[in-house]
Order: sequence, then C-alpha cells, then structure tokens
Amino acid sequence: MAEGDPVVEAGNLAGSNVLAASALQNANVLFAASMQLDEELNQIVVGMAQDARANAQNVQAVNLQALQNAVTVANQVAQQGVRHEALAADRQWNVDEVAQAVTKDKEFADAIKKAVVDAVTNVTSPSA
Repeated sequence: MAEGDPVVEAGNLAGSNVLAASALQNANVLFAASMQLDEELNQIVVGMAQDARANAQNVQAVNLQALQNAVTVANQVAQQGVRHEALAADRQWNVDEVAQAVTKDKEFADAIKKAVVDAVTNVTSPSA
C-alpha cells in the first residue's frame, strides 16, 4: 500500500475522524466536569457568606442585648441610690428616731433629767 492509495487515505481519514470525535467527547466531559465543579464552589462560597452574615447578626444581637442590660443595671443602681438618699434624709429629720437615739445615750438622758427636775423645782418652789 502506497502513500497515494485511496484506501490508505480513507483509512487515515477515518482514523483521524475517530480521534477528533474522541478528543471532542473528552473535551465535552472535561468542560461539563469543570462547570459542575464551578457550580459546587459557588454554592460553597454562597453558603459561607450566608453563614458569615448570620454570625454577624447574632454577634450584633448579643452586643445590643449586653448594651441594654448595662443601661438597665445603671438605671437600677441610680434608682437605688436615690432611695438610699431619701431614706437617709427621712431618718435624719425623723424626730422619733432622733429622740430614741438621744435617750439611749446616758449623758443626754442625765442632762434631760436634770433639766426637767430644775424646771419642776422652779415652778413648785415659792418665789422669794
């Protein structure tokens, strides 16, 4: 068989067409595989972005709750301070509590007793 033989050339042509078809089929398979890989990677990236957004929203919610708790505690502490101030002022000017505190002290009790005795003595003794 010679090189210019039509049978050889037809065989070479058929072989070339088979190789080309096989190469085209391999290229299509590779392209489909790369497209599938690209789609899977996109889904992974989108999933990670959604997870990151959800995590950021959770962190923001926790931070907001912590801030609200801090403000609430500060308000409660301030209100308690006002209550203590009002109670201290009330006790300072409460005559009964002051009188009880004074009468429990022996020196004050003796001084009051002497003043009462002197006053009664002055009233009951005849004037000269």
